[in-house]
Amino acid sequence: MRDRPVPVIAKKDGPCLGGALELAVSCDMRGASERSTFAMPEVQAGIPSVIEAALLPRLMGWGRASELLYTGRTPTAEEALDSGIIEKVASPANLDHAVAAWTDAILPAGPKAIRTQKRLMRRWEQVMVDEAIEVGVASFREAYSSNEPRFRLQ
Repeated sequence: MRDRPVPVIAKKDGPCLGGALELAVSCDMRGASERSTFAMPEVQAGIPSVIEAALLPRLMGWGRASELLYTGRTPTAEEALDSGIIEKVASPANLDHAVAAWTDAILPAGPKAIRTQKRLMRRWEQVMVDEAIEVGVASFREAYSSNEPRFRLQ
């Protein structure tokens, strides 16, 4: 998602856990319904959260990301909004309209300018995140060198 040449918008109506949350945070903007929840419960299964989870500290700060990743706690949509995981919360009935407002604001912009801005945003993000993802993947592999994931998932 991060490498798409145009903005990618996530819309979530319900639980957003693990890989689904990683997919959502890899998008440029995120909207969710009031009934949505967000969590990275991997540590409870004996494995670390990796890959796009490396984006969480930049979105929500190191302390909040630490709480989310170390505990597997499940924040509500309002908590996710307050922490920076998402940018909008709407009722389930108004979610489509709330997210479409972003599309309506982006479409009139110059296509080249939008693509250039997206490229710049990605470059700004790459300064340290790509290395963090590589280290995360290595840690994920290492987690499977012990019995913890197999034991925790039984």
